Amino acid sequence: MGLKDYLLIIRPLNCFIASLGVMAGAFVSKSSSLLSLELISAMSVAFFVCAGGQTINDYFDYSIDKKKNKFLSIKKENLFYYSILLFFLGNLIALFVGLVPFLISFTSTVLLIVYSSFMNKIKFFGNIVVSYNTGATFILGASRFGNYAMPFIFATCAFFATLGREIIKDFEDMGIDKKHKVTLPMLDKNLATVLIFFSYVVCFCLALFVWILGFTKSLVYFLLVFFAGIFLYNALNEFKKNNYSKSQFLSKYAMLLAMFGFIFSVIL
Repeated sequence: MGLKDYLLIIRPLNCFIASLGVMAGAFVSKSSSLLSLELISAMSVAFFVCAGGQTINDYFDYSIDKKKNKFLSIKKENLFYYSILLFFLGNLIALFVGLVPFLISFTSTVLLIVYSSFMNKIKFFGNIVVSYNTGATFILGASRFGNYAMPFIFATCAFFATLGREIIKDFEDMGIDKKHKVTLPMLDKNLATVLIFFSYVVCFCLALFVWILGFTKSLVYFLLVFFAGIFLYNALNEFKKNNYSKSQFLSKYAMLLAMFGFIFSVIL
């Protein structure tokens, strides 16, 4: 197994988005776009903890993932050791950044491990854990500066955007998950659908109101959030057509656009 396989396991785009959340949280908290070694370190914390969460989940879902033809060349125990290494690196760096960042990092690590090992049978709780951890990246970024108002708004946007995408993924995996997990679409498809639409509307409206109410006057922010909203709209359309994979893809890139918008809210 080569380096490429290890990179694919951690879903680098997801981890990159988590790192951007830390950057956005720090920028809006201190109203500055200056990078520092401390900020880069905090971003690496989010990257490693997110990567560890992806990997430990694959370890516990190994038998299910093999049915999807994933990781056929990777030994199950290697996933476990790799996840431990990633979690260790993330929390060690967090400890050097500060006590609050370490507590945030450690809490996220515990939640990810507990969910993957004990709660993954009840998938909706897992959706909340993953969504919480996405939002927590903004608080991690703000933790060294103490101004949490704007980072909290952006964290809430990220929470709902992630929650909607996670439920869409449950629709996509419903056939394979049926004998192994209990997901919200299995229990109530209508409720799951309403929650997806509600989550996307809330995250878009919150992000837009930040600009409308004058918390940022950045035109770049408005444009990026606006186009993120178009991606979310198209994601919902694909979801209605049962194109769950494409809906997820569009949702992820909507989040990436919005994340850059959050960052540029204090730059341009």
